[in-house]
Amino acid sequence: MTDASRGTPPRIFIGLTEIAGFYGNLASGFRAAGAQATFVDLELHPFGYATGDQAWIVRLARWTPRRSSRAGAGFVGWIVLWRLVHRLPLAFLFIWAVPRHDAFIFGFRTSFFRLRSLPILRWCGKKVIFVFNGSDARPPYIDGADMDPARDLSIDDCIELAHTKKRQIAQIERWSTVVVSHALYLHLFERPAAGFQILGLAQPLIADYPAVAPEPPDPPIRILHSPSNPTVKGSEIIRAAVGRLIEEGLPLELIEIQDRPNRVVHEQLQTCHFVVDQLYSDGPMLGFAAEAALYGKPAVVGSYGWDEMTRLMPAGYRAPVEGCHPDHIHSAIRRLATDAAHRRSLGLAARRFVEDWAGEAVARRYLRLLSGERPPEWMCNPSDVHYLQGVGLSEQRAQEIVGAVIRKGGIGALQIGDKPLLEAAFRQFVSAPEP
Repeated sequence: MTDASRGTPPRIFIGLTEIAGFYGNLASGFRAAGAQATFVDLELHPFGYATGDQAWIVRLARWTPRRSSRAGAGFVGWIVLWRLVHRLPLAFLFIWAVPRHDAFIFGFRTSFFRLRSLPILRWCGKKVIFVFNGSDARPPYIDGADMDPARDLSIDDCIELAHTKKRQIAQIERWSTVVVSHALYLHLFERPAAGFQILGLAQPLIADYPAVAPEPPDPPIRILHSPSNPTVKGSEIIRAAVGRLIEEGLPLELIEIQDRPNRVVHEQLQTCHFVVDQLYSDGPMLGFAAEAALYGKPAVVGSYGWDEMTRLMPAGYRAPVEGCHPDHIHSAIRRLATDAAHRRSLGLAARRFVEDWAGEAVARRYLRLLSGERPPEWMCNPSDVHYLQGVGLSEQRAQEIVGAVIRKGGIGALQIGDKPLLEAAFRQFVSAPEP
């Protein structure tokens, strides 16, 4: 994609948040591909990801939301004042960004002035790609992050949140040039999306990492687990599985890292044998497993969705991991712990796979989207999704929540009325009677 009228590389704005380093790596990839890219992250991350462009207008816009959040426990008048102060720098940032960029890439439901800036950008002739990273797209009734007991959301809250997500997604679909989302969480979408995992989770330059980080030569077998949310990732069951294997006599050591800078995770990745990502995933290789692959370290990934991934994702785009049903996590960990040849082979395959996820390679695919290309193998149709168990929760827990939502709000509360086959599948999933 180039600007034909000027014969110059495209100017791309990326923001306004960061998710596991993806957007910063994507911006670096655009620059490596010859495009101009501005990356703006308005958040302060505990994991130490880069914060993006440092232009004065960006620093001002980034400073005000932090000040606003710090004022959250104070006098109501101060909260209102800081929110007004927050919006003014965002307006300046918007006015600054529009004439300087040809295309805008937003993530995790963020944009200027919530979503109200999208039609303005399109009216200004700008191309817009909206990327969904997971919990911003999944129905809350099958999302363990939304329904984490620590959040204490009621079924009424869940129903309202499903309605809100559906409305926001519809607005984004209407005003975006193209949306990017993973095939297994398209339940609330109505238009085809480019596959998030098919385009790739943009990674740093692969040359910055050793071809394969060597394994520790002596026992124990070091297993790394780095849950952002232990409840959602199934950490308690993972610990129990490793503990059971240790009781059986295997020389294992489980290293857990939580709420630490990303550099600490990378230090441990260099000295472990393999990683256990999570118990209830809906993607073959998400952030932590992809980071492990940079060092040639394989990942155990539990999921109820392997059949759906096989059906919906072209074979060449499914990342190599030690995939298992959540009930079989013990066996999957045992295999990687006891079969060194398989462990190394799988790690090498994962490393080769993420070489195609280097930031520049992923950025070039996004440039093709901006140029109007829609390769059929990239596109996912929401009407094809039949995945029911979601992410971050057991099948039984998903059935309980879905059943409660249907009993409280009717089948329409699922917000999938445009997909009658999916509605019927959810009804059967919870054994709900026909009306």
